[in-house]
Amino acid sequence: MDSLIPVVMILIGIAVGAALGWFLLRAKARASNAAELATLKERLTGKETELQKLQASFDAALAEHNRARDHNSQLNAELAAERRALAFETVRSAGCACGIYIFADERARRPAIV
Repeated sequence: MDSLIPVVMILIGIAVGAALGWFLLRAKARASNAAELATLKERLTGKETELQKLQASFDAALAEHNRARDHNSQLNAELAAERRALAFETVRSAGCACGIYIFADERARRPAIV
């Protein structure tokens, strides 16, 4: 029985030491994870800010593109009207015996006599 007490004390010491080591490692891991989590949160915030800036820039570029497309359509319509007017004036100034013209081919912009 005298030899049993030191063995039990050694086993209790090993168990307490193991538990203490486990708690210390766990606390260190939590501290490490907390620092890493804070770094990741900071990076995420930076990425979200960058994303918002890029989205605003994209929206502005898209709006400018739409304005330019609308202006281009307007200019194309004005050009087509001017070409028709010029073709009509050319035909009128050339004079025609019958006086009836049909603009058959819009792409070629050449009047066809009927």
